[in-house]
Amino acid sequence: EMGFNVVLGGYMSIKRVAESIDSKMWIPADRNSVVTLSEAILRIFRDESERKDRQKARLMWLVEKYGVDEFKAAIVKEVESYDRGVKICDTQPAPTGAFERRELLGVHPQKQEGKSRVGIHVPTGRLSQKECRAIAHLAETYSDGEIRLTVEQNVILPNVDNDKVDALLAE
Repeated sequence: EMGFNVVLGGYMSIKRVAESIDSKMWIPADRNSVVTLSEAILRIFRDESERKDRQKARLMWLVEKYGVDEFKAAIVKEVESYDRGVKICDTQPAPTGAFERRELLGVHPQKQEGKSRVGIHVPTGRLSQKECRAIAHLAETYSDGEIRLTVEQNVILPNVDNDKVDALLAE
């Protein structure tokens, strides 16, 4: 099941730099769980943080005041009071295997028979209006109008028929 290990706090200021800390909580990756957890954290922060002192009006100070285990208990209690069926579990172990990055640029076969995805490099993630229109034209012509963006701000045209890849590359 997909989900999130939750980390809290962390900030940089002139007086102090603090990394975010493991909250020892995991939630499923569904909208209800994420919204409910966020609401619980915000309500506790609103009601119990040092809002009079701007320097201490940070979640990190509240977590330190409680302690991680006690803060988790307060969050779990708050979430349970909403009665939305959200379960907060203990943190899941981080993956230990080597992370293997997929190659995103160029032509790559998809799992679907006869389909490929074509990754297009976008230098510095910036496109002119003319380039945007050109990519839209390629998407309309070769990938049923679908365009995907990578975290590096490059473009992927998915579901391109293998017999149309050469024509796409020629354009």
